[in-house]
Amino acid sequence: MEYKNIRFEIKDNIARLTMIRDDRRNTITEPDVVAEFVDAFSRIQTQREASVLIITGEGKAFCAGGNIKDLQVSDDSENSLQHRYTYVDGIQHITKGLYALDIPTIAAVNGPAFGGGLDMTLFCDIAIASTKAKFCEQFVNLGLLPGDGGAWIMPRKIDWQAATDILLTGRTFGAEEAKKLGVVYDVVEPDQLLVRADELAQQIASRPPNAVRFIKMLMRQGATQSLPDHLEHCASAQAVLQTTADHRIALEAILAKQSSPVFSGK
Repeated sequence: MEYKNIRFEIKDNIARLTMIRDDRRNTITEPDVVAEFVDAFSRIQTQREASVLIITGEGKAFCAGGNIKDLQVSDDSENSLQHRYTYVDGIQHITKGLYALDIPTIAAVNGPAFGGGLDMTLFCDIAIASTKAKFCEQFVNLGLLPGDGGAWIMPRKIDWQAATDILLTGRTFGAEEAKKLGVVYDVVEPDQLLVRADELAQQIASRPPNAVRFIKMLMRQGATQSLPDHLEHCASAQAVLQTTADHRIALEAILAKQSSPVFSGK
């Protein structure tokens, strides 16, 4: 697929997806944008070359979520089903695709992240924000709700009361407050944003890929599992990892006092 709304590459085991429609503040609800995100996610899952993904925006905004100009207001009940499919066949594909990735995901939030942009930040495993970043769950201000799963992910990532505040007031808050709330992990100066994201991504990408994937899987499953069930999955996954070439490479590197072993992903 030819990309016109995003720039996507995989290099040195790191996938980088950059939203490049600054002219519309990197909105993501348009069908062509959704299709490009879905294609990029599919490439990550099928090619198995990347161990981590960085998502960022080009220009002043990270992501404005939906294009307000495209919103249709109607009291015609016959249009309700069509509006439903707009979400099911649209932006929800981005949510599902991002959440389904078995590699760690890093949001490098360069500017305003509103609506779906904030939710995308939350659906990533780690978020780094520029000091210029601003956040707003603006759906309630439009008489709407987060149709992309924002009300599901936010209380799972941050305190319930803070999530309620953000979701129901639709207020805008800055990067430092986002860090205090746990919306983002770190805040850096704008010129250091991609440096910090790349640094973190490189650290993750240098680790055994299968171990990274299994650990993310266990963290995800552990959120809804009992401890006994989680321990059963740990034992099964560990049994697999102990037979891998990367485990042997890691052990040999430790014994040889080698600081930077190269892992094969096998």
